[in-house]
Amino acid sequence: MRLGMVALVAALALSVLSTPVPAQVPSGPLTIQVAANLGEPITVGVHTVFPVNGTALLTGLVAGESDVVGLSLGKTLGPSPFIDSYDLSGGPLTEVTTVVCTGTLDDAGNGAGHCASTGQFDGRGTWAGRTDTQARSLTLTIYLLVVCPHCVPR
Repeated sequence: MRLGMVALVAALALSVLSTPVPAQVPSGPLTIQVAANLGEPITVGVHTVFPVNGTALLTGLVAGESDVVGLSLGKTLGPSPFIDSYDLSGGPLTEVTTVVCTGTLDDAGNGAGHCASTGQFDGRGTWAGRTDTQARSLTLTIYLLVVCPHCVPR
């Protein structure tokens, strides 16, 4: 009887030890502050497309500064839809991450809307910022909730 009890305890201990614990995928908030220059505009119909080139300061699940390149699309006059696509790379990022934002800009170039990201981190969130086509500048703050399988938890 005693030998049977020892065998049962040993078998139970081995089964607990051999059961792998599921890996936790890092997830949480990420803020991206974009400061960029707008390049020479290209007009297609009522839309103007600006090349975007600048930097992104990432804080939260990923921290550091990355390069930003992309395109900004909007109408030339009046309140307009805002559709931007940015590729973030370098700095703390080990793979290119694409962030696409949509929303609306007012006559002064101020706006807000929604964003989604895919790449090193996948997520959704909101943005607020300003596009100044006269000064050729773009400043946005993007707030995302992301899942980052390749991030190291801090």
